[in-house]
Amino acid sequence: MFKQQVNFEWQVGDDEFGGLFHSAHLTPQFAQTATAEAMLTLPGVPSAWTAPYPEGDGQCLPALTTEPGQWITPGELHFLLRRLRELFFLAIATLLVQSMAPTLEQLEQQRVEAGVAAALALEFQAWQQKDRQLFASLLDMPAAERWQWEWRDYWSLSAANFTDLATTVQHVARQGKLVQVETLVSRPSTRWWQSSPYREIRFYRESAGRWVRTLPPQSYWGAQHVAETEHLRFEYYAYDAPAIEPQMAKLETVYVDLHQRLELDPDYQYKWTFALIPDRSSGRMGPFYRYEYTSPALSEVPNELSDQDFVAQMMVSTMASRAVYGGAILSRRSYLNRWEMLVWALYGWLRTDLLQQRSPWHAQAQAIFRESIEHQLPLTLDDLERWPESNRPAQERVMRQYMVSESLIDFAMTTYGRDKLPRLLQGLERYREWDQLTAEVFGVSTVTFATGWNGYLEKTYLQSSMDKQSNPTTQGDHQ
Repeated sequence: MFKQQVNFEWQVGDDEFGGLFHSAHLTPQFAQTATAEAMLTLPGVPSAWTAPYPEGDGQCLPALTTEPGQWITPGELHFLLRRLRELFFLAIATLLVQSMAPTLEQLEQQRVEAGVAAALALEFQAWQQKDRQLFASLLDMPAAERWQWEWRDYWSLSAANFTDLATTVQHVARQGKLVQVETLVSRPSTRWWQSSPYREIRFYRESAGRWVRTLPPQSYWGAQHVAETEHLRFEYYAYDAPAIEPQMAKLETVYVDLHQRLELDPDYQYKWTFALIPDRSSGRMGPFYRYEYTSPALSEVPNELSDQDFVAQMMVSTMASRAVYGGAILSRRSYLNRWEMLVWALYGWLRTDLLQQRSPWHAQAQAIFRESIEHQLPLTLDDLERWPESNRPAQERVMRQYMVSESLIDFAMTTYGRDKLPRLLQGLERYREWDQLTAEVFGVSTVTFATGWNGYLEKTYLQSSMDKQSNPTTQGDHQ
């Protein structure tokens, strides 16, 4: 409900010509409280009036005595002012009542917001009590199963890693029979790729006196669009056009650059197709080089990323992994199993380098890695396969292990040059031992390679951390 503060200023006095003058000034302002302030100035009424001659030497007219019928008497003035004041307060009261009375739209908005708040309160209760039945009752049943499976993962967390669910409502908008709710969510992550907090758009509909989460109908997303560049094809609905259309040319450039770096042919039998779909998808791969992604409107988007950046990171990650593993048809995956974590780090490093942008997950992983190795250097090449610190949450252990491999990739590219990328990929496919890999790809022994890597770790992570502590204005990492 909008409330209004009204300031009123009323003056009665002599104007510059000596006549009786009165004015009113009304200034409405939206505020939290409604008050009416009357500031009344009532100067004395002169018993005589003097004024300069219209012409002449500046002499004054003789004083004029106040007489009935010529000027109002003090009593008449008092009566007039009282009547004006009563009329004024009546007008102000009418104005306040009209301005403070909520419209039908405002009443409906308040009702919807209260319903959504009640649904979120029940969701929090289900979260705390791990009440599957209560949680299921808050979901529109055709879409319930996919969300229930996600919550089962959270409920499986140990008591030490289980934390409260924090959901902040940022905006509520009625859209026909649906309500769109923009939220910011913080909760523990069971997926290694998910960071917190994240933005989430929720859709609710009213059912049997409560609001339940649901998915919009197909018509909500608008017409389907298809657009193509030289090597890529994009499928999306009108709703997601702002998230994908402005960056199609950039994604085409990234695709060509990636294949040039790895010395791969960018022309496949079919164009790679990236589809944004209005449904929950895990980035599944279809036939003929087709990849599906959940619309940002139904995704858990890291709060630090725009929808465009989020979509670009998903698609470039697919590009890099498919290129490293050999595309959709000719797969070298079976030959790369020996170096699984290193290969994962390789295409993660490629995505970051191609986009010149780190994910929020990566920033968190770097912080964990820096803390972890502070008292563990020097590392050995065998540490890529060891998973220490079993007391850490699973996601943090994955982050730490990923960063061990990515730091090695970054060291190798920084020290020996990015032109070694094609040879490194071929070496990972061909060799099974470090001695062979470092000698054939970089021309050095494992001892030399590991020594250089540890020096890089100390300079990049430990020294940079000390520099930041001594100079808080330092921004970014050396990588």
